[in-house]
This record gives sequence, structure tokens and C-alpha cells, in this order.
Amino acid sequence: MQSAKYHSKTSQASMSTTHFASPTGVSNDSKVDVQLGLPPLPSSTSSTNCQNALADDLKKNVKEQKAEIVHLQNEVDKYIEDEQLRIQHDASNIIVISGRSAKRRRYLRYLLEDLYEEKDRLKNLEGQLARALQPTLKETEDEGHQSKKRKLRR
Repeated sequence: MQSAKYHSKTSQASMSTTHFASPTGVSNDSKVDVQLGLPPLPSSTSSTNCQNALADDLKKNVKEQKAEIVHLQNEVDKYIEDEQLRIQHDASNIIVISGRSAKRRRYLRYLLEDLYEEKDRLKNLEGQLARALQPTLKETEDEGHQSKKRKLRR
């Protein structure tokens, strides 16, 4: 994952801000497979049962990942409200956190970094799921095409 860059500065009203770059790129898939402990996708289409089981596992993982993101987002929102912090996004993909306490701004930054990492993992899982389902969709299309051929022969 891309590490976030940040710096703090104090304004005139004794409010401080923390700036850090939100992660933009998605890690390459092989790293994500290893990080998440997922088995590599099967290369042959002959093992339909294995593909279906893998697709089911990926669907379950996507669902769990979405739940984790919702949990983290709720935690971030509650912390912002409780600690009276403000977040602004500027045009160059920089997030500005405003508040009096550097400790609270730093903790919020860590929460936001976790949230972005979880969102990246979700994107990767959804991509893996799409790739896992792709051969299945192709097999279904091939079967439909073959049945049309059989009907035409009759």
C-alpha cells in the first residue's frame, strides 16, 4: 500500500491541521492474493466445482469486507463528531484534518488510512470475483451457443 504523506501546521486561531495524501493506486493483484491469504484463481475451466466454490468464498469475503468498511466509516464519523474535528478534501487529492489536538488528528488520520486500505481490498476482491465468474459466464455462453447449433441441425 502507498504510505500517506502528511504535515501539520498551526493557524492563527490555535486550530491545527494535518494534511495527508489519500491513497489512489490499487496494489497489483498478486500482492493482494498473498496479503488476503486467498488461493490463486484456477487457470483451467475444467474444474467448475472448484470455481464455483472459489466464487462463493469470494462473494462471502466481499460481503465481509463491505461490512468492515461500513463499520470503519461509522467509527470515523463518530470520532469526527465526538472530537469536533473537520475534514476537507482539496483538488489535489489531499485530505485536511482540522482540530485542536495533534493526537486526535493523528488518530483520525490512522482511521482514515485503514478505511482507504479496506476500500482498496474491496476493489481487489471484487476484481478477483469478476475474474472467477468470467470463465463460468463464458461456459454458459458456450453451452447456449452449442444448444443453438443443435437446434439448427435438427
